[in-house]
Amino acid sequence: MRNDSMPPADEIVAALAAVRAYIEAGRPVGAPAPPRRPWRVAAALEAQGLPPTRNGAHHAWGAVERSKRAIHWSYGITGI
Repeated sequence: MRNDSMPPADEIVAALAAVRAYIEAGRPVGAPAPPRRPWRVAAALEAQGLPPTRNGAHHAWGAVERSKRAIHWSYGITGI
C-alpha cells in the first residue's frame, strides 16, 4: 500500500536544498565588524547634528531607587 499524500523523496531533497541555499545566502561573508567605540559614535552623532543617545544606566538607576524606596514604604499610622 502506497501513501499518496507523501511527496517523492527527490522533491523533499530539492526543497531542503532550496531552504539551505536560502539560509546560506543570508549569512554575512567575512568577519563581523568590530564594535564602535563610544567616543567615535558620539563624534559621528555630533557631526550629523543629532542629539546624543540616551544612556540606559541613568534610567535604570532611577528605577532601582524607586524600588528601594518602595520596599521601605508603609501606610503609616492607620485608624486615627
